Amino acid sequence: MYFMLLLLVYGCVSLQSDGTDSLEQRDYYESITEQDIQLAPTSFDVGIWIQKVYAFDPQTKTFSADGYAWLKWKGEIEAWDEVTSQQPAKTIEFLNAVDQWDLVLELSPEMPYVDAGGWNYQAVVFSGRFLANDLDLHRFPFEDITLPIEIETDDFWITDVMLTNDQSGSSGVSEKSTLQGYAYKGFQTKTRKHIYRTSMGLNADAQQYFGDPNIAKYPNFVAEVTYERINLSSFWQLFVPLLAVMGITIITPLIDPRSSDTKIAIPASVILALVFLQDGYRQMLPDSLAYLTYMDQLYGIAYAVSIIVFVESIWFTNILNDLDESEEQGVVNRIKRIEQRLHVGLLTLSLLVPIGIWYA
Repeated sequence: MYFMLLLLVYGCVSLQSDGTDSLEQRDYYESITEQDIQLAPTSFDVGIWIQKVYAFDPQTKTFSADGYAWLKWKGEIEAWDEVTSQQPAKTIEFLNAVDQWDLVLELSPEMPYVDAGGWNYQAVVFSGRFLANDLDLHRFPFEDITLPIEIETDDFWITDVMLTNDQSGSSGVSEKSTLQGYAYKGFQTKTRKHIYRTSMGLNADAQQYFGDPNIAKYPNFVAEVTYERINLSSFWQLFVPLLAVMGITIITPLIDPRSSDTKIAIPASVILALVFLQDGYRQMLPDSLAYLTYMDQLYGIAYAVSIIVFVESIWFTNILNDLDESEEQGVVNRIKRIEQRLHVGLLTLSLLVPIGIWYA
């Protein structure tokens, strides 16, 4: 029986897929080098202030955010058209915006402003819904979530413009950026190169600048706000019901073997309860999740324990039903000893295996 439980637990752990596909046709990112910055004719210092983060929906992996993104630069801008050179903030594209048509963007000011330090300045006020496609929910319900806002210059390759982090310390997140059930953990910004495996039809230019007609490299900036789930909330909402039904299952072997109806009915009822409990927490997760979360694996253990207790109850009930009355007491005593050891074994495994899975 112990072997059966371990086999089922191993299945829970190993039945995970990272959902990756072929990387042959996917875009990817690379770090910016000093040479990239030196070769670019223009460098934009980029900053962002996120005023609000709200309406996070794990089902669709989306969230809403409002705030300000700005560009700072010195000197003239070389661009393919006059509008872009005079109003470069118009070239800002919020790459992970869910609905570009519904994204609210407003230039502030309309024409660039020159500050006391000689920097040209132009900002974009934004409000919209964004995609957090790389959510890692393996440790649910103790996960951290990172919500990104990704910016690119739609009209500039890295051969024209390079993005660098604004070093003034103005970037950040407002205290209003709170999510229900989560606590704010951190904020960071980074710049990088976004390499597309297509030149968007500009094959000759791509061949000249990148040595490949089907490659385009854009400067990219991403701001990431990280939240951690409030553990106390997760414990009361998700773990108390699971611990209750598991406790009932584990003490079932201690019931007198002659109470066969009760011993068979309890694990059967527990399995039914687990189905309903599991459906409840799965509604908090995306339907298309391609891997098992920590909570899924705990439920796998719970199902395995319940099935073992159920099978054990039926097995010993059948043995007792075939006995003569003269043999019954001796066999009952032996079954009690076996079930006491089973109880200790199940309790030990139910405590140790979740710890092992967590660190694995």
